[in-house]
Amino acid sequence: MGRDANPIFKRGSNYYARWYVGKRRVLLSLGTQDPKEAYLRYPIVQSFGKSWDDYQRSLEGMATATALSVKGTKLDPPPIFKTSPKNLAPIIEEALLKGQAVYDEVTESWRIKLPRTPENEDQDLVQSLTQVKKILHQSNDTEALEKFYTDTIISEYLNKPTAKRDGAIWLQFLKLKGVRSWSEIDEALCREFKDWRLSTPISRANYAGEPPCGLTVRRHIRFLSKSFDLAVEREYMKFNPVKRWKPIPHTPPLQQSLSKQELMDVLSDDKWKQNFLMSGATKLEMPFRLLDFLLILFCSCKRRKEIINLKIEDLNFDEHFVTYEEFKNSSRGNSYQIRKAFWMTTEMEETFKRIIDGRTSGFIFAVDESLRKTTFNEVGLLNGDYLSELFKKTCKVYAPTKKVKLHNLRHTATDMLESAGFKEDEIDNVLGHYNVGTALKNYQARSKDAIARRLSAKTRKGVEVLNEVIKTLF
Repeated sequence: MGRDANPIFKRGSNYYARWYVGKRRVLLSLGTQDPKEAYLRYPIVQSFGKSWDDYQRSLEGMATATALSVKGTKLDPPPIFKTSPKNLAPIIEEALLKGQAVYDEVTESWRIKLPRTPENEDQDLVQSLTQVKKILHQSNDTEALEKFYTDTIISEYLNKPTAKRDGAIWLQFLKLKGVRSWSEIDEALCREFKDWRLSTPISRANYAGEPPCGLTVRRHIRFLSKSFDLAVEREYMKFNPVKRWKPIPHTPPLQQSLSKQELMDVLSDDKWKQNFLMSGATKLEMPFRLLDFLLILFCSCKRRKEIINLKIEDLNFDEHFVTYEEFKNSSRGNSYQIRKAFWMTTEMEETFKRIIDGRTSGFIFAVDESLRKTTFNEVGLLNGDYLSELFKKTCKVYAPTKKVKLHNLRHTATDMLESAGFKEDEIDNVLGHYNVGTALKNYQARSKDAIARRLSAKTRKGVEVLNEVIKTLF
């Protein structure tokens, strides 16, 4: 058998590791029948120099014998720790792979010897203790970190999809940097994260996209700050490393809008007439055209999330209004919802009735659950990221010199209202830029329908003007 043979082979029911030390062949059991597990165990067995069963026996003795000592710091005598195999096994395995772990069969103990470096030589007592603490905490908090950022902190937010996304991106960064404990999270790491976030496009809805703007990263840092405050409260961390950070400067780019002709060309494209979406090779039909969504979005002058979240219960055909929820962010980073309304024209009403087709509850723009593209979208909701990307590509055909995305429909509507002679306060009413408390005196004493009726009336004039622009497309 040549020396270039596979270092892992099967004998009987178990896999074995083999390698050569000079002319001597080493053959050791990996203690598993699973080839994937065998490949994971191979480097540990090779570094340890004994079989997997012998390695496990050395760990079992750690609960009663001297478990682990760390050398190579200014601490004299070297610190010795006793703990469970579950806590120390990952540390020892990592040290083995780095050539820093040694097992003493006489004392049945493991030693981690840190390499001598100029940094070690210059350490004081406190720095040495910090280094040892970092080693011991290195592998204990991985599961706790994941649970905290996928569950605990998410419960603090109303806008859970965005919070889940922020938490997932942070965990992705920690994994990329090999961070596995709360003690490793400091201001330097957070600054590195900020730079990484500003320069790294994050895939969303199967599109790589572009690096985020400063405003997005500012909100992400605010999310982290809130999570660190909670971690300090629960004694996972000593302090919040970004507590006193100044907000990242951000100058928003000038928003471009489409001309009336460009708008009509974009919305008249054949792709918007389709009433299906693809899930792999499967065509899944929908009770509406993609165009229906865009027409409602433009006429209402609302944000895509507000239209995607519309439910059948939000429609009032008798009094011609639609209620919707507007998500707002407070200065403290908390999200809250405000109930508002907009006017419903005859064309919009006919479109809604055709889409719901007798249904009495549920989302208006409902889609099959299998169309959910990312873990951040709620089940059954139309994928706004997909629509936005499709809209952006279509605009490049008909308005190649403009950088336009789906949100720019709102800016296009604003420009058209301004051209139609609307004053600023009238445009703000159509956009929904008002405080409900100041817009309606004593509004808290009114019924929900009464509030919606008054608020939708503020939008009626603008909605009807926009409806007239694209009336032929309904």
